[in-house]
Amino acid sequence: MKIYPTVVFCFFFVAQMAAQQVDTIHIDKQDLLTQNLKSAKSQYLVSVHSTDPARIRNLFLWTRELSLETRQGKEIIVVKQDWQGQDTLFNRSIYSVSEKATFKPIYHYAKSPRGIEAYNFEAGRIIGADSVANNTRKAWQIPLSEPTLNWELDLEILALLPFKEGKTFAVNFYHPGSKGGPQYYLYKVIGSEMLDLAGGQRVDTWKLQIDYGQYNSTATFWVSKKTREVLKSLDLFKGGYRYKVKLVNGVE
Repeated sequence: MKIYPTVVFCFFFVAQMAAQQVDTIHIDKQDLLTQNLKSAKSQYLVSVHSTDPARIRNLFLWTRELSLETRQGKEIIVVKQDWQGQDTLFNRSIYSVSEKATFKPIYHYAKSPRGIEAYNFEAGRIIGADSVANNTRKAWQIPLSEPTLNWELDLEILALLPFKEGKTFAVNFYHPGSKGGPQYYLYKVIGSEMLDLAGGQRVDTWKLQIDYGQYNSTATFWVSKKTREVLKSLDLFKGGYRYKVKLVNGVE
């Protein structure tokens, strides 16, 4: 999820690009390892914390269900999300459809107490889905100069990067409905770590990090080398932080 102004990040992005070797993820060239995908259901405990004063601001349970389907002869990825939390204003139901080979978005729907948003991703543009009843974004339109990825699916997408020690990836993401258009963000493999899980399990993971370039804000992801799942993430931002922790035994 994008937190800071686009212009600030663009300058930071260019500086980083100049300072290091970057592998650009070309969506249409199938750089993502989508062959590793399998239908699965998972849950994440999400906790949002304040640092001053130190307290838990909110708790959520995110359920994410990925299924591989074929429609009209085309292989697709369907991801359903359900967010339930203490503050019901942030509860959401999300339904996203993407191409199987590339993870390129086709359709995105989100419902919350604020209303319904629905978008179609087409060649050269993203538009509001006018066939969806009560869609608050029917008139929405934003141009696309090249394919982008749905940032609402980052936990699924980042796990499919071709990881290697020291690599930095430039990934074109767009958060559906965001005023700022799609842009590239840098994700760096900062090492490996044995992650301790409930029940005494230890899992070998890749550590992947994005630096937003302002207020020491970063997001770090721990991705299982074996199962290609994001097991944990930590977002640091001004005034607080957020954990997402996969409940390993939460869903069979």
